[in-house]
Amino acid sequence: MHARWVSFIKRFTFALKHKAGQLNKVTDTLSRRVSLLVTIRAKVIGFNCLKELYVDDEDFGNIWAKCQQGFSHEGMHIQEGYFFRGNQLCIPRSSLREQVIHEL
Repeated sequence: MHARWVSFIKRFTFALKHKAGQLNKVTDTLSRRVSLLVTIRAKVIGFNCLKELYVDDEDFGNIWAKCQQGFSHEGMHIQEGYFFRGNQLCIPRSSLREQVIHEL
């Protein structure tokens, strides 16, 4: 299979050129997670409501309380009022969670 692709590609003449971060906008955007989170925050209505929902949530309520008291639990932490597991945003049970699941 590999040999077929090599012989196919050899028929074309091309040159590989490096594009710096600002010129290669697609790759540059995907590599900047922080700016992606800011973009999501600006586009999703009710994103700030997540901060209030963590306290009473069935999935995150107990762990949220422990993290508020300064205890760490399996890489979970609070950043700017949002609850994360590593670099993944935790979304409490709400219509927003259902919408995200539906979209994905």
